[in-house]
Amino acid sequence: MQEAGWFGTWYEQGMGVTPQGYATADLIPRLMRTSKNVDLGVSAEDLVKILEGGENIRYSDFISSLFDRFGASRRKPLAGTKNPDYLRHLPTLNHLWPDAKFIQIIRDGRDVCLCASDRWKGKPEFQGFPFLLYESPDRIFDTWKEDPVMTTALWWEKNVRLGSEFGRALGPERYYEMRYEALVTQPYEECLGLCEFLGVEFDSAMLKHEKNFKPREGPGGKILHARVGLPITSGLRDWRTEMTKPELGRFEAAGGQLLDDLGYRRGIGAPSSEDMNEADRIRTLFESVLSEAAETAGVGGQEVAK
Repeated sequence: MQEAGWFGTWYEQGMGVTPQGYATADLIPRLMRTSKNVDLGVSAEDLVKILEGGENIRYSDFISSLFDRFGASRRKPLAGTKNPDYLRHLPTLNHLWPDAKFIQIIRDGRDVCLCASDRWKGKPEFQGFPFLLYESPDRIFDTWKEDPVMTTALWWEKNVRLGSEFGRALGPERYYEMRYEALVTQPYEECLGLCEFLGVEFDSAMLKHEKNFKPREGPGGKILHARVGLPITSGLRDWRTEMTKPELGRFEAAGGQLLDDLGYRRGIGAPSSEDMNEADRIRTLFESVLSEAAETAGVGGQEVAK
């Protein structure tokens, strides 16, 4: 299910769920608004009938039934969803679905930065990227306006480390880590490994996802996520040619240690002391924003087993 990053956060915040963990009817209009561009395979009326069946339904069971219907409508044995925001809510997701499998696709953070840069370069009116989309959708990091490169680097570093640390605790039966670069250069081998992890049979159609791409138009008739409709293509982002030297220096000052840990080669020598000091300052602000968001998410939310 495309980018359905809401259900862990909503549970934490007590939105559409009782303190005892049962789904409530006000979950449905929220769900339909959030998924208005997605064919869920079920109508709002059907969802109401499920909740009005005379028995309390646990939030996790309700969401599971939604995924089951979504998969069944597409004749798929498994259904999943993707969103980088999940990396900040993994304990909650694991609590709700203790048998779920988790996959983290890690990409060179400098290419991730280029993806985000499409939003700011040449657009002076752009205020910032909502890195806490589901926790605090209206909150933009103050540091974004000062330095979007360092802010992106720290966001990437935080999310990747959260996923890897959580994955080590889960173990190889339930956590699988992939590299984006390997996936686009060796798609056959990478898909075979992923299928083995998931326990599903490999199908060559997996390598031709573009045939199932259904274009959606945004404002002005622009096709949304148009690159998803391309065949598997490497080099769509290349920090080596697309990042300026000052941008590269700022990114590696903030996220260089993780680049090293992951085996990505740095693009410059040691960052300047000025960039390192600025990275430390922004990191402190960044951590305070994340801490504040975590506290806000806990207000009125559910108890999650640690």
